[in-house]
Amino acid sequence: MLEPKGLENLRLQAAAEANESPPLKLFSARLKVARALRGWTQRELATLSNLPNSCIGHYEEGTRKPTIDSLLRLSIALEVTVEFLVGRVAEPNGGVGSDPLYLSIEALSGTDRALAKDFIKMLAERRDCARLRKASRRMIRCP
Repeated sequence: MLEPKGLENLRLQAAAEANESPPLKLFSARLKVARALRGWTQRELATLSNLPNSCIGHYEEGTRKPTIDSLLRLSIALEVTVEFLVGRVAEPNGGVGSDPLYLSIEALSGTDRALAKDFIKMLAERRDCARLRKASRRMIRCP
Protein backbone atom coordinates (compact mmCIF):
# COMPACT_ATOMS: atom_id res chain seq x y z
CA MET A 1 0.00 0.00 0.00
CA LEU A 2 1.34 3.44 -0.86
CA GLU A 3 1.87 6.12 1.74
CA PRO A 4 -0.26 9.29 1.47
CA LYS A 5 2.60 11.22 -0.14
CA GLY A 6 2.99 8.48 -2.73
CA LEU A 7 -0.73 8.65 -3.49
CA GLU A 8 -0.53 12.41 -3.87
CA ASN A 9 2.41 12.06 -6.24
CA LEU A 10 0.43 9.56 -8.33
CA ARG A 11 -2.54 11.93 -8.40
CA LEU A 12 -0.36 14.85 -9.50
CA GLN A 13 1.27 12.71 -12.17
CA ALA A 14 -2.12 11.58 -13.46
CA ALA A 15 -3.39 15.17 -13.49
CA ALA A 16 -0.34 16.35 -15.42
CA GLU A 17 -0.70 13.52 -17.89
CA ALA A 18 -4.35 14.43 -18.43
CA ASN A 19 -3.23 17.63 -20.13
CA GLU A 20 -0.51 16.20 -22.33
CA SER A 21 -0.77 12.43 -22.62
CA PRO A 22 -2.37 10.14 -25.14
CA PRO A 23 -5.52 8.49 -23.77
CA LEU A 24 -3.92 5.08 -23.18
CA LYS A 25 -1.11 6.54 -21.09
CA LEU A 26 -3.62 8.56 -19.10
CA PHE A 27 -5.80 5.50 -18.51
CA SER A 28 -2.74 3.58 -17.27
CA ALA A 29 -1.87 6.33 -14.78
CA ARG A 30 -5.44 6.67 -13.56
CA LEU A 31 -5.81 2.91 -13.11
CA LYS A 32 -2.67 2.85 -10.96
CA VAL A 33 -3.99 5.75 -8.85
CA ALA A 34 -7.38 4.12 -8.33
CA ARG A 35 -5.82 0.78 -7.40
CA ALA A 36 -3.39 2.48 -5.00
CA LEU A 37 -6.27 4.36 -3.37
CA ARG A 38 -7.83 1.01 -2.50
CA GLY A 39 -4.50 -0.46 -1.40
CA TRP A 40 -4.92 -3.45 -3.69
CA THR A 41 -2.42 -5.50 -5.62
CA GLN A 42 -2.93 -6.14 -9.31
CA ARG A 43 -4.01 -9.66 -8.43
CA GLU A 44 -6.64 -8.42 -5.99
CA LEU A 45 -8.03 -6.01 -8.56
CA ALA A 46 -8.08 -8.77 -11.17
CA THR A 47 -10.05 -11.02 -8.84
CA LEU A 48 -12.53 -8.31 -7.86
CA SER A 49 -13.08 -7.19 -11.45
CA ASN A 50 -13.19 -10.75 -12.81
CA LEU A 51 -10.38 -10.04 -15.27
CA PRO A 52 -7.16 -11.97 -15.83
CA ASN A 53 -4.24 -10.74 -13.73
CA SER A 54 -2.20 -10.26 -16.89
CA CYS A 55 -4.77 -7.76 -18.21
CA ILE A 56 -4.31 -5.49 -15.21
CA GLY A 57 -0.55 -5.51 -15.77
CA HIS A 58 -0.95 -4.75 -19.48
CA TYR A 59 -3.40 -1.93 -18.75
CA GLU A 60 -1.09 -0.35 -16.18
CA GLU A 61 1.90 -0.64 -18.51
CA GLY A 62 -0.10 0.87 -21.35
CA THR A 63 0.50 -2.07 -23.67
CA ARG A 64 -3.16 -3.01 -24.08
CA LYS A 65 -6.40 -1.03 -24.45
CA PRO A 66 -9.36 -2.05 -22.29
CA THR A 67 -12.65 -3.07 -23.86
CA ILE A 68 -15.77 -1.24 -22.76
CA ASP A 69 -16.70 -4.30 -20.70
CA SER A 70 -13.30 -4.31 -18.96
CA LEU A 71 -13.50 -0.58 -18.33
CA LEU A 72 -16.88 -1.00 -16.66
CA ARG A 73 -15.68 -3.95 -14.58
CA LEU A 74 -12.67 -1.96 -13.37
CA SER A 75 -14.82 1.06 -12.58
CA ILE A 76 -17.27 -1.01 -10.55
CA ALA A 77 -14.56 -2.94 -8.68
CA LEU A 78 -12.60 0.22 -7.85
CA GLU A 79 -15.72 2.26 -7.11
CA VAL A 80 -14.53 5.09 -9.35
CA THR A 81 -16.20 6.58 -12.36
CA VAL A 82 -15.35 5.58 -15.90
CA GLU A 83 -14.87 9.30 -16.50
CA PHE A 84 -12.02 9.31 -13.98
CA LEU A 85 -10.33 6.31 -15.56
CA VAL A 86 -10.41 7.86 -19.02
CA GLY A 87 -9.36 11.32 -17.81
CA ARG A 88 -12.56 13.34 -18.18
CA VAL A 89 -12.76 14.26 -14.45
CA ALA A 90 -10.05 14.84 -11.88
CA GLU A 91 -11.57 13.09 -8.87
CA PRO A 92 -11.95 9.28 -8.70
CA ASN A 93 -15.50 9.32 -7.41
CA GLY A 94 -16.79 12.08 -9.68
CA GLY A 95 -18.05 13.94 -6.63
CA VAL A 96 -19.42 12.84 -3.30
CA GLY A 97 -22.94 12.36 -4.65
CA SER A 98 -21.89 9.48 -6.90
CA ASP A 99 -20.07 7.49 -4.21
CA PRO A 100 -22.09 4.34 -3.34
CA LEU A 101 -21.10 4.69 0.32
CA TYR A 102 -22.38 8.27 0.41
CA LEU A 103 -25.64 7.25 -1.22
CA SER A 104 -26.13 4.54 1.40
CA ILE A 105 -25.32 6.82 4.32
CA GLU A 106 -27.68 9.47 3.00
CA ALA A 107 -30.64 7.15 3.67
CA LEU A 108 -29.74 6.51 7.34
CA SER A 109 -31.35 8.08 10.39
CA GLY A 110 -29.41 10.68 12.38
CA THR A 111 -28.35 8.17 15.02
CA ASP A 112 -27.25 5.61 12.45
CA ARG A 113 -25.38 8.30 10.50
CA ALA A 114 -23.42 9.23 13.63
CA LEU A 115 -22.60 5.56 14.22
CA ALA A 116 -21.48 5.15 10.60
CA LYS A 117 -19.34 8.29 10.86
CA ASP A 118 -17.61 6.96 14.00
CA PHE A 119 -17.05 3.58 12.35
CA ILE A 120 -15.52 5.15 9.23
CA LYS A 121 -13.28 7.31 11.41
CA MET A 122 -12.13 4.19 13.29
CA LEU A 123 -11.36 2.42 9.98
CA ALA A 124 -9.32 5.40 8.76
CA GLU A 125 -7.36 5.49 12.03
CA ARG A 126 -6.69 1.75 11.75
CA ARG A 127 -5.43 2.24 8.17
CA ASP A 128 -3.17 5.13 9.25
CA CYS A 129 -1.78 3.05 12.11
CA ALA A 130 -1.03 0.16 9.76
CA ARG A 131 0.84 2.57 7.48
CA LEU A 132 2.89 3.87 10.39
CA ARG A 133 3.65 0.35 11.54
CA LYS A 134 4.78 -0.63 8.06
CA ALA A 135 6.89 2.54 7.68
CA SER A 136 8.60 2.13 11.03
CA ARG A 137 8.97 -1.66 10.70
CA ARG A 138 8.18 -2.10 14.38
CA MET A 139 5.17 -2.89 16.41
CA ILE A 140 2.90 0.04 17.11
CA ARG A 141 -0.22 -0.64 19.11
CA CYS A 142 -3.27 0.20 17.03
CA PRO A 143 -6.75 0.89 18.40
